[in-house]
Amino acid sequence: MSTINSQINSQGKLFMTVSLNWRSAEQGGRKRAITSPDYAATAYFADGDKHLFSVVLHFPTKLQDDIKIPARLDRADMDFLVPSVVISRLEKGIKFYVTEGSKVVAEGIILSVNCPVTNVKK
Repeated sequence: MSTINSQINSQGKLFMTVSLNWRSAEQGGRKRAITSPDYAATAYFADGDKHLFSVVLHFPTKLQDDIKIPARLDRADMDFLVPSVVISRLEKGIKFYVTEGSKVVAEGIILSVNCPVTNVKK
């Protein structure tokens, strides 16, 4: 963990690969497709602590292939506006919820935690 912390401090970037299960509009999810390769939202961990943090999900290949987002099941890279708020909680397998306002629009799970400078994987 200390290797990742030092990389965040010097570079300011940490990202994760995540799997997302988007809720349908009928379940309270998004009614419209995401129209850019980057989607900013809030999220919280599924362990009961509903402390929100800001995330950016990146979908570059989806838009290049003209595939509408969100697909029911999806993969994305996710980074944080303030990584220091969540760094101690980031581990493969951790579940989280993506929110828009007060509604949950997707459930996610961390597939890997990546530090792009040294390609450190957790």
